Amino acid sequence: MKAKWFWGAISIILISWLGNTLYYQSKQLKDPIILSSYINIISDYERTFSIFYLTNKGENMEAMSLRLGQETLYPLGNDSYFGEMGNYVASSYYTEYIHHYLKKVDFNIDEEQLAYLKSKKINANKILMEFSGHRSLNANIEHFEIHNEPRSIKSDFSSRSVDNIGNVTEDVQLLEDAHMKKLELPQEIASLYKVNVGKSGEGAMTPIEDQSWPMDVKAKERIITQYKRKSKVQPGKYIDADILMPVTNKKNKEMGYVFHFRSEPSLTQRQVNQLVYDAKEESK
Repeated sequence: MKAKWFWGAISIILISWLGNTLYYQSKQLKDPIILSSYINIISDYERTFSIFYLTNKGENMEAMSLRLGQETLYPLGNDSYFGEMGNYVASSYYTEYIHHYLKKVDFNIDEEQLAYLKSKKINANKILMEFSGHRSLNANIEHFEIHNEPRSIKSDFSSRSVDNIGNVTEDVQLLEDAHMKKLELPQEIASLYKVNVGKSGEGAMTPIEDQSWPMDVKAKERIITQYKRKSKVQPGKYIDADILMPVTNKKNKEMGYVFHFRSEPSLTQRQVNQLVYDAKEESK
């Protein structure tokens, strides 16, 4: 009788161990999952943008470089090596989940690289990201474009804030009279955010489609732009977009002001589970 109880207990332990092992393996990624990005840059100077990706816990799957045509960008602050293998030291994670880390890697484009990237049409579908272990994956960038910076209206004060649910507010003070034309949003932002704009001290902001355009702004007045998420669903996309608002100054010269919009991804555990499931289905 004791022998039966003993082997019964051993069997339960083995079945439980096997079940846990199979469950754990079902959650493991063969390759990192790179979250989608929308990148539209207006700049003549150095510029930094980010890429986010999911990796397994306990594995050194680190971003090593990003290839944009003939240019190769390397992660900022990730230039330390470990041992003789030449592997990058694992970077800190951005968000922790049950079986995975969401990691963020920053890339800097210097002025020389900006000039090259402006002169070439970069096919977003061909931008590759290399990871440790010599794995190259499509960077999952939906749109990548760089534009020259326009002659800008004079401004003295600008602040930007993001609340805990991803709403963004930008506050700008102009130093000269201006007629501001309608702020045209990329579809990637318009589909996710409701945008209000107005002048400080006038009470509630007005949706951009209901605002009277052009909007006359006096020197020293502040323009506030609010981006409010349309859905409670956490966005799983990185957006780094410089948005040009056309401006005519009091001398009737065409100028502009660049609004910098940046939204970093925020995923729930359920969304992570779905991404892992989809990745495994695609690999079959």
